[in-house]
Amino acid sequence: MDKPNGQLTADVAERLAVYYDERGFDVLHDHGPDSKNKGEIVAYFGKRPSRKTELSQLDIAIFERSSKKICTLIEVEESSARPKTLLGDVFATLLAENIWFKGKNLEVCEHASLIVVGQGDESDKALIDHLDQQVESIRSMMGNAKMKFGRVMIDVFAEEAGLEKLLREKVDATREC
Repeated sequence: MDKPNGQLTADVAERLAVYYDERGFDVLHDHGPDSKNKGEIVAYFGKRPSRKTELSQLDIAIFERSSKKICTLIEVEESSARPKTLLGDVFATLLAENIWFKGKNLEVCEHASLIVVGQGDESDKALIDHLDQQVESIRSMMGNAKMKFGRVMIDVFAEEAGLEKLLREKVDATREC
């Protein structure tokens, strides 16, 4: 995977967009060629995003056209599956109050999924499964979180084809708005 940073995520987002378009969803993305669905996907707190209120920028959001709600938020760490990085992505998003895209807030479905994946291999799987379980138990105690997620998932992928397959499986298994 010798692609420039963000290119892998852009390529996968484009293929996901084709796949989900016929199912009634738009795939918003932060990388790749300019389009109506490309822009920063910002998780923030307060009234408007700014350097002081921005908590995270996500790579992909799957937006259901009929409900006009985000049903899945995705962050792809192309370079590694370091626990510190993955957990930072998860908790920065969980602590956010809003998602901003192209000048407006987007509503997040109460059953939405947050998927955070990093490049790794089978040797990382036990650690990732442990992190996934720990996040679930901590998340249940976050009663004051404004954005509720039906599911938060952490996982690893080894190559581009595996990333697309992994994301489709996770999104299809949990997609409901």
